[in-house]
Amino acid sequence: MSLPDFRPLYRKLKKEELVEALDFAITRSHYLLASWMSTLLEKHPEVKEELKAFMRKRGRIMGEQLLTEIDPSIAWRRDATTWWECYRRFLDPYIKGKIMGIKLLELTPSICRFRFTHCAFIKGWAYATVNPEDMCEILKETERGLAETINSNLELIEFYPGLARFESYCQLTIKLKQ
Repeated sequence: MSLPDFRPLYRKLKKEELVEALDFAITRSHYLLASWMSTLLEKHPEVKEELKAFMRKRGRIMGEQLLTEIDPSIAWRRDATTWWECYRRFLDPYIKGKIMGIKLLELTPSICRFRFTHCAFIKGWAYATVNPEDMCEILKETERGLAETINSNLELIEFYPGLARFESYCQLTIKLKQ
């Protein structure tokens, strides 16, 4: 069975309509993912630690790749600004596609603090009528793994999952240990 070809329909849509359709699809798919994950974690709570370890490893692998893609003078520093450049590079397609909105609050060599002002992924988790904090707890290990790859003294000190609670933002802070 072949899938229907939606390209003729997509060509007729305006850019804003395409963004809305993509946002809707991602939100609904993550609604299903969070529902499935909630059931899995209820029946097998030991899996949570395995998932967190997997996401942390994924963040490390992603960090190694992203370090080769950013300006070498920034990559060489291995501080919070390096983390931000790598993370922004990773998120760039999502930001351009309006799947995520980000507001940088503070960026120095020792600290990076920013907010997700919109995230279709987390919105889907919030709609799932399950505990979206579980999904956020697992996901934040990606950011932690990325930080560890850049510098073992970088640590994730804040991950506030506000969007998962239908609040106006999520906040994340990476800090360089002194």
